[in-house]
Amino acid sequence: MAEEDISHAVLDRYRAGDRDFRGINLRGCFYAGVDLSNIDLSGANLAFANLSNANLIGAILDKADLSGTDVQGANLIGVSLVGARLIATRMSHAKMLATNLSLTNMSSGNLSGSSMVFSQFTDAKLMGVDASHTNFGGADMSRVDFRSANLRMAGFLHTNLEDANFSKANLEEANFRGALNLTPKQIKAGINWQKAYYDPEFRELLQI
Repeated sequence: MAEEDISHAVLDRYRAGDRDFRGINLRGCFYAGVDLSNIDLSGANLAFANLSNANLIGAILDKADLSGTDVQGANLIGVSLVGARLIATRMSHAKMLATNLSLTNMSSGNLSGSSMVFSQFTDAKLMGVDASHTNFGGADMSRVDFRSANLRMAGFLHTNLEDANFSKANLEEANFRGALNLTPKQIKAGINWQKAYYDPEFRELLQI
C-alpha cells in the first residue's frame, strides 16, 4: 500500500475512534497539522514522517522510531516517548509540558526554541543537539548526555542536572540560575562556560 493510502487509512480509523496503532509502519507519512491526540504509536516506525504542527497531546510513542522526522511546532504536551529513537529529528519550536523523554536517543536533533518545561529526560542522549534558546525549566535531566550540544541561551531554571554530561557543549549565555544538583566540574567540561549565567553562590564556586 502506498504511503498516501496508509496515511488516509490510519486517519479514517482514528476518526472512527480507534487509538491503537502500536507497531505500525508509517515511515515517511504526512500528518502535518493533523489531530492525533491520545493515539498509541508505541513501537511504530515514523522515521522521516512529517508531524509538523500536529496535535499529539497525550500520545504514547514509547520505543517509536522518529529518526529524521519533522515534529517542528507540534504539540507534545503529556506525550510519552520513553526509549524512542529521535536521531536527527527536527523538533524546533515544539511545545512540551510534562513530556516523558527518558532513555530517548535525540542525538544530532534540532530542539531550538522549544519549550520542554517540567519534562522527564532521565538518561536521555542529547549528543550534538541544537538546543539553543530551548527552555528546560523544571525538567529532570539527571544523567543526560549533552556532549557537544549547542546550549546557547538555553534555560535551566529549577532543572535537575545531577550527573549531566556537558563535555564540549556550548554553554554561551545559557541560564543556569536556579539549576539543581549542578557542580563546577560539570560546567567546566563545557565550552564558553564563563559566558553563561549562574547564581552568585555558584559563581564563587566557579571562581569567576
